[in-house]
Amino acid sequence: MILELFHRSYRRFSGLSRRSAGFLALLALLVLAAPRLAEAQDIAPRSDLKGVKGVLAVHLCQANNQSPYSFVRAKFEPGELLDPWAVRFLDQEGKEVPFFVWDMVTWKVAREGRPDWGNRYALLNHYSGRSPEALESRRRKIERAKERLPELGAVLAAREEAAGKFPGSVCGALYLLRYAVPPYGKVRLTLQLGVEAAAAPKSWHVEGDRVGDRMQAERGQLSFMNLPDRLAVRWKGQEVCRSAGFEAGEASGAFSHADPSMPFALQVTEGLVTKLRVEGRMKGRKESEQGWQCTYWLFPEGSWVALEGFSLGNTEGYLGGEQTLSRWEAMADFAPAHEPTWESPWWLYRLGDDRFIALHQFCSTPLTIGYGNNPFSASPERSHKAVARGNRLDLVWGYDLTDRAVYRLFQRRLPVPTPGNPGPPWLTREAFLTGKLASPPANMPNEEVQALEEALKYTRWEPKVDWLYRQYAVGMGETPPLAEAAVRNVLGAAAGWIDRPFGEEEIAGLLAQSLLGSARRRSPPRPNQSLYEALPYLLNDPDPEGIRQILKSIDDPKDGAAGFIKTIQNHIAAGGNGVTGRWTENPHGEGWESNPAYHSCGMPSSLRFLEHFDLLRFAKYQPPEYREALLGFADLSVKVMGGEPFDPEKFRASLHLCWPNRTVMLFPLVLHAYRIQTDERYAKAARILFDELMSMVDKNPHGYWAAWKFQPREAVIFDTVYNPTGCQRGITAFWAEGLLDLVGRERAGRFVAAQARYAVLSAQFLDTLEKDNMTGVFAYLHHAHPAFSAQIALYLYDDFPFYRGLAGELVRWMVAEGPGIPDGYFSPLFRWTFLIGPGSGWYERKVEARAGFFRVRVRNQLPWAQCSFWVRSDEAGIQPPGRWVLWFQPQEPTFRLESLLEFTVEGEKLLLDVKKRARLRLYYGVPFPGWLGPEKLILTSRSSGDPNRTEEVTGGVEWSADGAGERFLEWEAKRGNYELKPRS
Repeated sequence: MILELFHRSYRRFSGLSRRSAGFLALLALLVLAAPRLAEAQDIAPRSDLKGVKGVLAVHLCQANNQSPYSFVRAKFEPGELLDPWAVRFLDQEGKEVPFFVWDMVTWKVAREGRPDWGNRYALLNHYSGRSPEALESRRRKIERAKERLPELGAVLAAREEAAGKFPGSVCGALYLLRYAVPPYGKVRLTLQLGVEAAAAPKSWHVEGDRVGDRMQAERGQLSFMNLPDRLAVRWKGQEVCRSAGFEAGEASGAFSHADPSMPFALQVTEGLVTKLRVEGRMKGRKESEQGWQCTYWLFPEGSWVALEGFSLGNTEGYLGGEQTLSRWEAMADFAPAHEPTWESPWWLYRLGDDRFIALHQFCSTPLTIGYGNNPFSASPERSHKAVARGNRLDLVWGYDLTDRAVYRLFQRRLPVPTPGNPGPPWLTREAFLTGKLASPPANMPNEEVQALEEALKYTRWEPKVDWLYRQYAVGMGETPPLAEAAVRNVLGAAAGWIDRPFGEEEIAGLLAQSLLGSARRRSPPRPNQSLYEALPYLLNDPDPEGIRQILKSIDDPKDGAAGFIKTIQNHIAAGGNGVTGRWTENPHGEGWESNPAYHSCGMPSSLRFLEHFDLLRFAKYQPPEYREALLGFADLSVKVMGGEPFDPEKFRASLHLCWPNRTVMLFPLVLHAYRIQTDERYAKAARILFDELMSMVDKNPHGYWAAWKFQPREAVIFDTVYNPTGCQRGITAFWAEGLLDLVGRERAGRFVAAQARYAVLSAQFLDTLEKDNMTGVFAYLHHAHPAFSAQIALYLYDDFPFYRGLAGELVRWMVAEGPGIPDGYFSPLFRWTFLIGPGSGWYERKVEARAGFFRVRVRNQLPWAQCSFWVRSDEAGIQPPGRWVLWFQPQEPTFRLESLLEFTVEGEKLLLDVKKRARLRLYYGVPFPGWLGPEKLILTSRSSGDPNRTEEVTGGVEWSADGAGERFLEWEAKRGNYELKPRS
C-alpha cells in the first residue's frame, strides 16, 4: 500500500528532475499515509480525530444573499493534508464541486510567523502582537489545562507535538467553491483528502531586477493589463480604469506599487478564479525603500478582490496617518450614485454612459488566512473612505498607533479609554515615539511606570518587517444592478467550516468544569453579589445550612424586582419617560432601558437556576412569591413600553427609542412570564422585538443586526462586543425557554445561520478556530476586545450537530484558559450546559429495554449529591416481574441524558458495559436463580489497554444478600466492560 502511494505521487511530479520528483513524492506520501504514520508514532489520531480517515464533512450556511460562490475556512489537523489542492469537494448527490485554493498557511508558519514579517504575529498566538504575553498565551493555556483538566490538556499537547512533526502540512486554508447556497440555507458537503490534485491550476511566475515586457492576467472577460507597474483594468474589451499610484507611509508614486526600475515578482494562478500576486518596490520616506505586496483575485462575472500592503524602510518618528493604498483613474469622472447603506454597504459610481463600479472597503483583511494576529491588519471604525475627485478615486484607510482601537492590538497592558474618557494625559504621541510616559502621576508606582514603558516598546512600526494590509472588493457592470450583483457575489458568498465530531456531552462537561471550578479560585460570595456570581459556590457546597446562608446574604431576585419597579415608578412620577433615561431632578429614578433592563434578563435566569438545582427550598421566599414578583415586573415593563391596553405600534415606537443591544434584555423576562401565565401581551412583545431584529438581518447582505440603532440607513459595522452580547443578554431565551414556535423554528434558524455565516466570512475567529480574532473585527468604544464566548451559545442551542465544528474548538480553549463564569450573570452558556429550562432538573434516569438487554441513561449534574437509582425487572424486561435487578450510584457527572451502563444476558453470563464510573449493586439471582455466590461465580473486567486480556475483579467486591434473600454483588465499577459468569 505504501509503495503504491509513493509511485502514484512520483508520477505526478514526473516533469521534474528525478531527484526533485522523488523528494516531492516523498512529501506527498507523508500526507497520504499520515494516518498510518501518525498511528505508528503515537501522535494522532487522538480523541478529536476519531473517524477521520480521509473524508471530512463541510458545513455551509448563508444569509439573505443569492451568490454562486461559497467560502470554506478549513482548519486541518497536523499531518492531515500536505497539498491544499489534493482534495475533492462533493455535494449531497456525490457530484464534484469546482473549487480554488484562495489562500493557505502551513503549521510551521502558523506556529512561527511569516519570514517576511520577521517570524512575528504567529497565527497560533492567543493575543495579537509580539509582546511576551502574546507569545506565551497559548502555551500557558496548554500547561494550565494539563494541570486542571488532564484529558483536555493531553489532547491539546498532542496536537502541539504533532504540529512539530508535520510542519509542512496545511494548518488553515480558505477555499472558494463554485457552489450556491439558497438564502438562509444550511448545506452539508463532503471533503475528500489525499486525492489526486485534479484541480491543480495552471500557474506561472516571472521576476526580474527591472520591468521589461509587460504582462496581463485575465479571467473571463476581466483582464488586468500592463503588469506589474502600469495596471489597467479591462472589462468586456474596454478599459474601465487604471492605477494612478498611491500615497501611503509618507510616500507617493504614480506606478501601481512597483517601480519599473526596481526588482519585482509576479505570480499568476489560473483556475476557478485567477489569483495574481505582485511584489514590488518603490522609493519611500526619508530616502528609504518601500516594499509592496498586492494580491488580486479576478472573477469571471466582472468583480475582483484586492489585498494590498506595504512596509517601510525607515520608520523613525512615524506613527501612521491616512493611507491611500490605491488611486484609480478612469476616462470619465467617477460620478457618485450612492454611498454605503445598510442594504447596500458599498459605494456605487457611474463612469460615463455604460459603466458602473460598486466598491466595498473592508476595515481589515477577512478574506485571507494567517493575518489574524498582525496588528497592522485592522483600522478603526469609520476611518476608511472612498474619495472621488473628477476622474480619480482614492481608497483611503486611517491607521495611527495612538488610536485606542489600534494600540490595544499590540499590548494589553496599555489602558484602553472608554466612552467619555479619552484616556490618561500621560499617554501622548510623544510617549509612543519615545517609549517614555509624559509626566506620569506622582503617585504612580515605579513598577507600573516601568511596565507601561515596556508595553510601549511593542507598539511601534519596525522597518521592513511590519506590513500594513487592507482589502477591498469591486464589482463592474453596464447597469447599477449588474455592478452591485457582481460585488455582492463576493460579499454575499456563503461561508463554511469543517465539521469535527465534538460530542454534546463533551462540550457540556468542559463548560461545567470551568463554570463550577471557578468557585475554587475566588473568594466566597460577598453581600449583595448576584445569584449567578454565587452559583458555583452553591453547587460545590453540599451543606444545606451553608447554602441557606449564602442565599440570605446575596441579592435576591424578588427584592431586586421590587426595587426596580419602584425606581421606574419614581422616574415616571418625576416626569421622566418610563422607557428611557434618568430624570435629572430625581436621581433615584430610571427608565426601563437603564439598570432595570439588566434585571429583566437576570431575574428569569436566577429563578431558573434555583428551580433546576432544587435550591428554592433554601431561598428567602416561597416559589409563588417569586412567580408573582416576576409577573409584576413583566407586567410593568410591557405597560411602560406598550401601554394599557397593549398597543403594538406604541411598543414598536418605544423600542426605537432604545438601543437594540439593550432591548433584547426584554426577551428573557416576557418569555418566562409567558411560560407562567399565557398572556398574549408577552408573546406579542417578543414577536415584535424579534421581527425588528430579523428585519435588519433580512435587509443587510452581511446578515447581522445593528447593535445601536433600529432601522439603520447607513452602513453600520458589526460590534464585536454588543452584537455577541445581544445573543447572550436575551436572544437565546427563545431556545432556553422552549418557545421558538412564537417566532417560528425555521425563522429562528434562519437568524442563526446568518450570524454564523458572517462570523466565518468576516474572520471573527482565528483561522485555527481556537479563539476570537482581535484584528478581524473590533470594538471601538467598549474596552476594545471581542467577546466570542457571548455568541457561541446561540450555535450550541440552535442546531448543535450542525454548528459543533464551529464552536467546539472555541469552547476547548476557553475552558483551557482557566475556570470562570463567562460574561455576566445572565450567561446562556450556563443554561445550555446544564439544560436549564422550564421544569428541568439536575438529575433524571431512563431505562430502555428489549429481550435480554437493557440500557440505563442518566443525567446527574451534581455528583456530590450522591443520588442513587433502582431498576426493577419490570422496566428492564426481565422475568420474573417485581424484583430488583440493579442499584447504582453515579460517581461522576453526566450533563446530558447519557448512557451510564448497558446490561446484556448472553447465554450463561451477564455482560455489563459501564460508560461512567458508578457504585453498582447487581442482583444476579433474578435472571439466573441457580447462581449461588462468589465460590461459584467470577467477575472479570476487560483491560482498556489490551481488549483481548481480562482479569478477575476481587478488590472491593462485596457478595451478599438483602433481607428478602436476593443475592447480589456490589463494587466500584470503573469505565469498561465487565463479565459475570460461573467459574469453569
